[in-house]
Amino acid sequence: MKKYLIILFTLILLILSLGVIDILSPSFSILGRDSKIIPHNVKNFLKEKVFFIPAKLQKADFLEIKLKIKEDMYLDAKESNIFIYNNLIELIDDQKLILFDKRQIKSKQNIDYELSLFKIPLLEYYVFEDKPIAYLETYNNNLITATGDGFFFRSTIDNNKIDIKNFKKIKSNIHSFKEYSDIRKPGWLSIKDIKFYDNDIFLSITEEVKKNCFNLSILRSDINDLKEFEFKKIYNMEQCTSSDVNEFLGWQSGGRIEFYKDHILLTVGDFRNRSHPQNDKSLFGKLLAINLETNETLIISKGHRNQQGLLVDGNIIVSTEHGPAGGDEINIHRNVFNQMKIPNYGWPEASYGVHYQKVLNLNNENGTYEDLIKIAPLKKSHKENGFIEPIKYFAPGSVAASEIEKSNKVFDKNFTNDFYFGVLRNNLKYRGRLYHFKFDNKFEKVIFEDEIILKERIRDIVIPKNSENMYLLLESIPAIGVVKLL
Repeated sequence: MKKYLIILFTLILLILSLGVIDILSPSFSILGRDSKIIPHNVKNFLKEKVFFIPAKLQKADFLEIKLKIKEDMYLDAKESNIFIYNNLIELIDDQKLILFDKRQIKSKQNIDYELSLFKIPLLEYYVFEDKPIAYLETYNNNLITATGDGFFFRSTIDNNKIDIKNFKKIKSNIHSFKEYSDIRKPGWLSIKDIKFYDNDIFLSITEEVKKNCFNLSILRSDINDLKEFEFKKIYNMEQCTSSDVNEFLGWQSGGRIEFYKDHILLTVGDFRNRSHPQNDKSLFGKLLAINLETNETLIISKGHRNQQGLLVDGNIIVSTEHGPAGGDEINIHRNVFNQMKIPNYGWPEASYGVHYQKVLNLNNENGTYEDLIKIAPLKKSHKENGFIEPIKYFAPGSVAASEIEKSNKVFDKNFTNDFYFGVLRNNLKYRGRLYHFKFDNKFEKVIFEDEIILKERIRDIVIPKNSENMYLLLESIPAIGVVKLL
């Protein structure tokens, strides 16, 4: 009798198991795929109300497998794209750029703009593993594109028309420098900015000066009629910061350059080493002024995290800076060579942002949370804690501010202290945009603010003198964008 009970119990268990599989499966049926024994609506009811936990687990497993397949496909495609790009970029000599999209955009203040897009033959940002795609500069009627991995191109532009002719390679010796060989690889090592000054072209570049220790260098070349650049290294910071620290982040490097009173201005990030910006003996987390004749280096401001925009306007210097999670800033620098002590902009003691959750998690896991809060308490008022207040800050959201440029009377006839800057943040929650600000004559407050939502990641921006056009380097596509005020 006991034997029969065991057999009966086993059969019931088997039937129940098959029934559960039948109910949970979108296609399997004990009596065949088209069986009506268990109606579809009954199966759905049982799946959602009775067997919802195994159904959820099954769905999660299915989605995990699907996600892994998609991820593998993406990685394969990325590898292929990088392989093709690395081979084709060497062959590009003179390519025609074609207008492939034009959009009319109304700003938040109901000002009408037009954005024209010219696609360029470079990798898009996320495929290149967060390497800056390129930077822009103008020289006479030429738009110069310098890629993050060290290639240079010139295009002919017209101040009055939306037209970019050609994408002609300029030869250079940048890849013959052994110390810059890794800028060809995906990742953060890259050219950080370019500027023309006194018939020369200057560029800043990240460098590994010794194993796992990084800083910034400046190179210079004759313009040579834009036919070939023969760069020479004219400056290296000498100090370097180690990548062996807890949270090293190479992207947090600054690297913007400008010229002011026979000095090169260079922004230097803290590379996510928070002990640097308040240390007067460290060149990291600072705005530097480097004498063009002697290379003497002065710290003209400190307490910076990652300045990604820099502009000289007479005796005023304007910078844009990335905060942590929120707290991006626009800062005004005054009388930079006539200060009794180094002007202090607060980071990491003061910020209107907060620490990223992953930063808090990492420090909690490593038992260094108290050390983090001690060195980076992120006090909310700059002025009340002895630091210089930003003229504008962004909180709670981060915008990831990039280059800042001053307008002109040709681009905008209503010009008076008008400035535009781009942002790198571009996701479903926060779409990429241009900001338009007007400061008062003393640069003490913002008297006008506008947003032009382009839905693109903006790495660089230039507004040539006497031009109706603004030029943008858009990384997500990638493309050169031309903005015109309608």
